[in-house]
Amino acid sequence: MRFVPQSKIRATIYSSTKGGKTILFDRVYDGNIFRNIQMIWDFFDTQLARSSNINSLQRTTKDIPILALREGLLNALIHRDYSKISSTVNISVYPEKLVITNTGKLPEEI
Repeated sequence: MRFVPQSKIRATIYSSTKGGKTILFDRVYDGNIFRNIQMIWDFFDTQLARSSNINSLQRTTKDIPILALREGLLNALIHRDYSKISSTVNISVYPEKLVITNTGKLPEEI
């Protein structure tokens, strides 16, 4: 953090699809980038526990593929704009989706 303060990651779980006023979980991980990766992986493990809904005789599960989570997290960290010191990688979890954003952008040629 002393040399790369912009390695922060913010994880937020919202109770509704639009964000709303009710936040179920909100934390900023501000250790070094390797520690942050492990802390976010622990966050995925505990907060995104695999769940099932049983309705009559049908069972539906909500599983986010682990490879997709890893790819999204690492891409957000690797391809972000590290020149903006106050920025963070944001992980927003909604009831029906997970969004990972950063301050990076595509080169002007693309």
